[in-house]
Amino acid sequence: MYYVGVKLQLLAGLQEKTLPFPFDYEIQPASTHDLEIAKQTLPEYQNLDIYSDKAYIDQGFQMDLFENNHINLITPIKKKKGGPVLTLFQKCSNYLHASKRQAIENIFGWIEKKTGIENANKVRSSEGLIYHINVKMVAALLFLIVKF
Repeated sequence: MYYVGVKLQLLAGLQEKTLPFPFDYEIQPASTHDLEIAKQTLPEYQNLDIYSDKAYIDQGFQMDLFENNHINLITPIKKKKGGPVLTLFQKCSNYLHASKRQAIENIFGWIEKKTGIENANKVRSSEGLIYHINVKMVAALLFLIVKF
């Protein structure tokens, strides 16, 4: 028995009072750092606000994206080890950021519930896993469009 680990990164548009709508996704080996995937894929886009997690904190990359692609890569404010506690403004900023991120976390949970994307126990190859994920993502998009 062996396992093939992958990670699914999702770009989705936030919508009022409903689930975000995915417009792109990327499948990479689980060993690939999230920031490296972002550096490969995000420069393809323009004019976005992206709410990401702490894995994407890289001031140089964030500035390049903003200057070259008008992409605002918004990450939570991380307290420096041994540094001062976060200010009230920083805590409020993180709270607002978390409320936007919650919608993204909800879409991942919804995709799992509707499609069982994480259950690939009958898949026996890397190609089969990629096929499995793509089929499940197409199904999820159809569910979103038809509002099942």
